[in-house]
Amino acid sequence: MPPEPGSFEQRLPLPEAWAGLEGEALVVEAGVADAVFVHLRRFVGAAKSRAGAVELARKAMGF
Repeated sequence: MPPEPGSFEQRLPLPEAWAGLEGEALVVEAGVADAVFVHLRRFVGAAKSRAGAVELARKAMGF
């Protein structure tokens, strides 16, 4: 989510270690069993399930 409408800046990018990873490499690095990918610029990531996506988000925020 951008800090203000129309901005391309990120409030909190995903972890640098996840940048550009996909598949098993991301699963190992992030520790989320159904993680799919994280964009190289770290503004979006995906998992196969909602629970996995929430787990990625929580880990990215340090929870």
